[in-house]
Amino acid sequence: MTENNIRLTYHCDVELLTPVHIGSGDRYVEHFDFSYNTQARRLTVFDRNKLLEQVAGSGETGIQAFTRAIEEETLEDWLGRKPDGIDIDAARIHNFACEKKPRDILVQLRTGTSDALLAGSSLKGAFRTAVLAKLSHEENRRSVEGLKQELMRQQRVNQKTADSRISKNLLGPDAQKNLMRCLSVGDCTFPADTIKPQTVIIYRMVTPKKMDKKHFDIVLEKISEGNKGDCQISFDTYLGTKGKDYLGGRTALTLDWILDAARRKTQKTIATELDFFNGVSGNYTQMLKTFYEHLEDKIRDIKENEVILQLAWGSGWNGMTGELLEKRDLTQDLRKKLSLADKYPSFPFPKSRRFALINGQAIPMGWVKLSFTDKEEKKRLEAEQRATAINNAKKQKTLDDAKREREKQWNAMDETEQDIAVVQQTDLALEQAPQKGPLKDVWPKLENAEPDIRKKLAQVFIGQWERTPDLWRKKECSNSQWEKVERVVEISGIDHPDIQRLDADDQQLVDKIHSLSDFGQYSNSDVDINQLSLAASECLNSKFIAWGCNNKNAKENKRQAFKNLQNALKKLRKS
Repeated sequence: MTENNIRLTYHCDVELLTPVHIGSGDRYVEHFDFSYNTQARRLTVFDRNKLLEQVAGSGETGIQAFTRAIEEETLEDWLGRKPDGIDIDAARIHNFACEKKPRDILVQLRTGTSDALLAGSSLKGAFRTAVLAKLSHEENRRSVEGLKQELMRQQRVNQKTADSRISKNLLGPDAQKNLMRCLSVGDCTFPADTIKPQTVIIYRMVTPKKMDKKHFDIVLEKISEGNKGDCQISFDTYLGTKGKDYLGGRTALTLDWILDAARRKTQKTIATELDFFNGVSGNYTQMLKTFYEHLEDKIRDIKENEVILQLAWGSGWNGMTGELLEKRDLTQDLRKKLSLADKYPSFPFPKSRRFALINGQAIPMGWVKLSFTDKEEKKRLEAEQRATAINNAKKQKTLDDAKREREKQWNAMDETEQDIAVVQQTDLALEQAPQKGPLKDVWPKLENAEPDIRKKLAQVFIGQWERTPDLWRKKECSNSQWEKVERVVEISGIDHPDIQRLDADDQQLVDKIHSLSDFGQYSNSDVDINQLSLAASECLNSKFIAWGCNNKNAKENKRQAFKNLQNALKKLRKS
């Protein structure tokens, strides 16, 4: 705790006991933000900005293909074809198993740097509900009883403003004189990788004594259970004590008062849920009952400076002002006035619950533990943070110095040395020239380089390929790769187990066939199919195929020449 003239400030540690969802108000949309593979039953969510950035860089053809996929709702098929310029892994946020395709996905609130945000307003909202409940208890529920009578007299009831009378009576008539002005709660952030997808089951009553899940689930982003963060909470001591008359003579908000209110609220929620689940059956009923029994045990062991409470999405009716109404208050007439499942008068209200299903266990959403530290503890934490910041600064300086040294080392290399490093995929090349690739940027230089440089580059490619069979051996690598292998072997002059060395005359004939550009040049040459070696025949065979001599629609002379060559090849391969 720190203290100044008008505020008391506490450090608050936040531990997520169950998943928490703070909605941003946005939703991921199918065929744009996410795709669903029906066969694999997997759902992939993309970073909209990263995906669009990649599409924009893929050229006009790529943009048109992407636009067509969006319009035709075939994004999954388009991505499955691995279009050029699209790195699915880089654009992917989530990829997870999902039994049914959701209509949309609720987006978790984030900071500008994509960290998960548990907004201070969400924590303050949970405190507000607890404060209202305690104030109502202290005045013997006079405001609640007055509200019930007023609602029954009204012809039409606006559900959104029905509780305004209670709020004004207990907290203050307007924003300026509202008791909650005394309380300020800071935001709590969690690392971006704590945001995970979660399927939430809607579990509702189907008979007065039985519950079952709805046919559809809700998919959302959660801040994962077990994570920890921190924030600050402060109290305006001037408004809370000296300004008490200005606030209408109501209580002064202090940390102890707030903690007591929150504990009362939690105890009532647990008691309400246990009472509810004791009266109904269903597949998940016992799991949920067990959860609240364990939670009841847990709150008995918390320290004086700690509190467990439920907040945000998933807390439902009991997490809002509606919690002020007791079970006995919800008569059939009042439920009809407020449209509270009035078509099911034999069902208790609320008649449904939402929970996450994690490793086969039903887990209610939004339960957190808050721990408030005193002044000395806060000083210790700040000292640790300062030491960590100094240590991180030293480490960063070391990293920056090392980076500058590597940049200097890279810039001192000539073009050929850099090309060799790119082919060898050295750490230096990957850091300084991540955009360069061996085949994309270095291979095209092979033909135009000076002979000594060409030989150096060929030897480097050989060194990278010869340890990998599917890049080096003829039977295991692709046709295009094998052509590259033949070329580097030719340039370097080394022996290759799959390449026959030709004598001078045979090599001259192969070179001659290589130089032929079309079937007409072949027809006018003195190349005799029946006099060719195996190497020369195979070279000519590649040419014939390139010229379409093996096509059914080829001219008769082409087809006959191709047939004659095949017969010759059979004899040569047998000999």
